Amino acid sequence: MKNKKAAITSGGFVMILVCLLLFCIIIPDKQFSDNENRQLQQMPKLTASNVASGDYMKNFESYASDNIIARDEWVKVKNITDMVSGKKDNGSAYFGKDGYLFPIDNIDEMQFQKNLAYVKTFIDKTDKINKNINISVIIAPTSEEIYKDKMPENAPAPNQWKILKESRDCFGEMLINPTGILSQHKREYIYYKTDHHWTTLGAYYTYKMWAEQNGLKPLKKEDFNVEVVSKDFYGTTYSKAAGFKTKPDYIEKFTNSAIEHTGMKIEKVTQTKSLPSLFDKKYLKTKDKYSYFLSSNNPMTTISGTAKNGHNILVIKDSYANCFVPFITGHFDHIYVTDLRYYKQSLTQFVKENKITDIMFLYNVVQFSNDRNMVYLLKD
Repeated sequence: MKNKKAAITSGGFVMILVCLLLFCIIIPDKQFSDNENRQLQQMPKLTASNVASGDYMKNFESYASDNIIARDEWVKVKNITDMVSGKKDNGSAYFGKDGYLFPIDNIDEMQFQKNLAYVKTFIDKTDKINKNINISVIIAPTSEEIYKDKMPENAPAPNQWKILKESRDCFGEMLINPTGILSQHKREYIYYKTDHHWTTLGAYYTYKMWAEQNGLKPLKKEDFNVEVVSKDFYGTTYSKAAGFKTKPDYIEKFTNSAIEHTGMKIEKVTQTKSLPSLFDKKYLKTKDKYSYFLSSNNPMTTISGTAKNGHNILVIKDSYANCFVPFITGHFDHIYVTDLRYYKQSLTQFVKENKITDIMFLYNVVQFSNDRNMVYLLKD
């Protein structure tokens, strides 16, 4: 009798596996995961060289993982199981208090030291071009630094204070560290709960600090019209912990008449396009809603500012700058925004050719430390 039950159980299990396999074969592979905002692994080519190198099996495992039927639901089940069992994280994100999720980040100390040197070398080179170029290095803390009280108890996290101190030692008065001002406003909505970015309000407080330290008169909060453009934003950190119980974030746009009528030109490797606004509405209908600001990350974006004062700024940045840049449109004639992950030309030449008067680096601590593309700053 026992053997019969065992045979039925085993047979049923095999049938389930066979059905799953058939569904996986019949249903077309997905190219892109909206939930995770990334391309999924496709079936690798079976070649002798791929098999010999081990790449085939490695890529096949990724393919099988990415294309299993109902993959998103399996991921949710795994995350919910982790939370119910009392785990503090799922290996990719910490389950924080009050609906906060925090990405599990690491700092590459060697890369950080290289990046300090790359930026310092670039600053020295631009100083030889024009000693009057005004330079700011904004390095922003991430939410796990500001909301330590909402992190799981004893959760390991990068020492951002150490990174910022060493940055101060390297850049001196050029460094703008907004940790203090953001901590003062931590009860306000300055970081998304489900995404690794700061909110537009967090960017505003840093803009105000940057302007004051550079002798400029910052615009007041009351000078802007604040509009909620999305109420259903689940960001990148949520994608790593789908199923976590929290409300969606909302996205705010700060505008005034100048910002509202300012467009931008985006130069990519294969095309150049112009948009009539600094905000790209098409992204509000996608998972990647933060790309609404400056139409995502691009090699070079040119914005005609409204200052008419002969000042042109080059912003070298990560995505934290995307919701920050609109605040500075009233302070410059031209604003050039570049992302070293996509722009591989000489920025030294760019500074010469475009009569740059101001340079701003704007990164969050983690990206500044780990970005392997700053070496392109050395390109002459």
